Amino acid sequence: MKLQTKLMLGFSVVLFMVLTLGGTSYYLTETMSHFSGQAGYIENGKTALLNTQTAYLRFIVYGDDSFAQRSLEQLAEAKKQLDLCLPMIVNPENKQKMTACINGLEATLPLLQQSISDQKESIRLLQNGIGHTMSIHTEDREMVRRFAAKPASRILVNTGGSMGGTGISTGLATSFT
Repeated sequence: MKLQTKLMLGFSVVLFMVLTLGGTSYYLTETMSHFSGQAGYIENGKTALLNTQTAYLRFIVYGDDSFAQRSLEQLAEAKKQLDLCLPMIVNPENKQKMTACINGLEATLPLLQQSISDQKESIRLLQNGIGHTMSIHTEDREMVRRFAAKPASRILVNTGGSMGGTGISTGLATSFT
């Protein structure tokens, strides 16, 4: 075989490999971009759900209606982000799971609204001095400090309300009233 033929054959093989790798890279880049978009929407939805929880807990502790409104807005944002992700999902099983998750968020909104309404009533009653025992579960010292300012005879931190309120798990004097 002549040198020129060998060079042409070698060059053809290299060109074929470059085209094959280029095509594969393009396909993988498009696929990764697709999954990256899904991951971004899912991450944004997760962040919005965490913000929902944080705003709701702040509403409970501080009694500020702006936190209640923020929790509702963040729940709607989480649903929006997951809705944006849904058309990108190709696998039918995963699409069904995401649809169930979105439906769960839709069902959660009225529950959150009712819970906020109930909390507002509880805060109103508490501000009038009604209440014997209050409990909170948190690692945030500032929340504990603010919670401790509430009018209650027993304020429990990171212990069960029923056992702590009676004194069983807290070392407080026994009380069943």
